[in-house]
Amino acid sequence: MEVQKFESRWLFVRERKLINCLKGLMPTPTKFDSSALRAHVAERMAELSVPSVAIGIWKDGAILFEEGFGLADVENQIPATPDTAYSIASITKPMIATLVAQAAADGLIDLNAPIEDYLMGATLTAWAGKSADATVSRVAHHTAGLPTHFHFYFDGEDPIPPYWRATVERWGNLIRKPGSGYCYSNIGYGFLGFLLEQVYTKPLADICQERLFGPLNMQTAWFAQEPGNRNLAVRYDRENKLLPHFVTDHPAGSEAFCSVRDLLKFGVFHLHPDRYPSFKADSIFAMRDPSETAQFEVQYGLGWGLTSTQDGLPVFGHTGGMDGVTTRLLLFPTEDLVVTILSNRESSIMFDVGTTIYEMLGVPLRRNTPAEQDKSVPAHAIGYWTGTVHTSSEPLTFKISVAGDGALELIWEGEKVSNDMSFSNGKLVGKADCKILSPDTEGLTHKIGFELAFQDGSAVGTATAWSEHPARCGNAIPFAATAIRA
Repeated sequence: MEVQKFESRWLFVRERKLINCLKGLMPTPTKFDSSALRAHVAERMAELSVPSVAIGIWKDGAILFEEGFGLADVENQIPATPDTAYSIASITKPMIATLVAQAAADGLIDLNAPIEDYLMGATLTAWAGKSADATVSRVAHHTAGLPTHFHFYFDGEDPIPPYWRATVERWGNLIRKPGSGYCYSNIGYGFLGFLLEQVYTKPLADICQERLFGPLNMQTAWFAQEPGNRNLAVRYDRENKLLPHFVTDHPAGSEAFCSVRDLLKFGVFHLHPDRYPSFKADSIFAMRDPSETAQFEVQYGLGWGLTSTQDGLPVFGHTGGMDGVTTRLLLFPTEDLVVTILSNRESSIMFDVGTTIYEMLGVPLRRNTPAEQDKSVPAHAIGYWTGTVHTSSEPLTFKISVAGDGALELIWEGEKVSNDMSFSNGKLVGKADCKILSPDTEGLTHKIGFELAFQDGSAVGTATAWSEHPARCGNAIPFAATAIRA
């Protein structure tokens, strides 16, 4: 059984660590120095101009460190504390995946069934492969073929997001064969949230409270609601200006709030789910299984990113980043260790401070080196291509010529436009200086990012409106793009 095989792997890792320690092969962890950590955090906050940071560390059955730094609310001079709730961005995903795993364990959903089976007739559009192969599991593993997508709606600036069914039908575009590759997609987790609401017939905020936050006593956690008078770290942009409240069209991928104290509880639960009788431990352990992405460069379980320490010990966790948010939650099973870092401004501080913490605890993470990219032009892509970008209003046309030496020319809606596109690992990628005129991009200053895969006289991919803002993340709104040889 897959769960047994998976658990055996983790037991082997624990035994290997014990043997290495007995042989004197493992490095002796540096004694944790909280004063040195506080000094480092203060230094990096000043250098990066970060309003606040909250840090929680749980080790060997107890809280080792838990502290807030700076101001959660600068305007009202409210300090950050371990109980201050932060917008946690994509750390929402393992929470939603936990609910999906529970629903599967209870027999309410089949992880290997098409996600369409649970969306009340709302359908995906398969530009590559078959929509039936976009299973619940593949959506949760980011291997269903959905593209990169993030879209923020600010109070007083943007319209409200569309109804969930319209969101599925508009953005449920499979632009690669399901199961053929990994692509991190917020919209996929949005669909998982819609699935849970259909299965349980209640709002996702209530599901989170009743089936996760309540049972784990996560008192400061909530999902996708106006904060009201709660103890909240308000969000600031890159210029440290207060951001208006905002929502997304993928709430289940991005819209939970939580303090470091309660994120530690969530992390401890995932290290030791067998201690929680109201949950089925096997389904929680199995969320760390990388089988769906094992053959890809990025390994991702059911809601968890998977990596290792420099010594090869397993680590799983998640990061989060969007306007006014920088977050990280990492779990080290063989060390009985959970580390969480939250901040209310987008910056590199979680990596800077995190690196220091892991080194102090003797578990530095493996340093990832970017894989070398194949920049050659595939022979089957050379030639002239006529394409269409499929928007919700009307199709837009483009033409691309590809020369053997990599020279590219792009004609967008009848006009030649400048571009920085090139081939990478067989795909044409890059941005072009043109715009997608559609109701979905109205008011957005943007360029188009193309990603096209060529095969058998045709090409399939995306034309993404990458919006630009001097102090914010902007949006990435992907449209299906297809082309045929001219």
